[in-house]
Amino acid sequence: MKHRSATIGALHVSSPFGTAVIRYGEEPAPIQDIHLPAPEPAEAFGPFRAPDAVRRLADMLLGYFENFAMIPIRWDWLDLTGLTELQLRTLREVGDIPPGAVKSYGAVAEAIGRPRAARFVGATMAANRFPLLVPCHRVVRSDGGLGGFGGGIELKRSLLEQEARTAGEPPPFKP
Repeated sequence: MKHRSATIGALHVSSPFGTAVIRYGEEPAPIQDIHLPAPEPAEAFGPFRAPDAVRRLADMLLGYFENFAMIPIRWDWLDLTGLTELQLRTLREVGDIPPGAVKSYGAVAEAIGRPRAARFVGATMAANRFPLLVPCHRVVRSDGGLGGFGGGIELKRSLLEQEARTAGEPPPFKP
């Protein structure tokens, strides 16, 4: 199995929810993961000038935090090594959920052709290295409950509420 390249840098992005950190490795797919909120302590390190893909993603995240619109996913920027084909299909399906909308773990499982794999979808979302870009916060329980989120349930609730408000929709989950 191919392993991710060593982390060579980290770039900070300010958000209304704290600092987001983009960790990156070598080209051609340098983005290794995104953390929001940033782990403590969140130190920036690496080359003075991050790769173009990393700087462009930082700009996209800043745009997201301004208007909570869809972030276009550049899959070729992401270091996807170590993921199975089914995990990749799951990430791609979740990547298509628009702001202001949600999909249940079961609905995602159905969409990837594995209707009984809701727990697999949940595990894949729990291990999602690219939150916000692959919007795992938009995946909820089938009863409308929020489910889990690596950044914490309050952050998930805040993101969904802000996206719904921006889209002019009611929050897409059970309060």
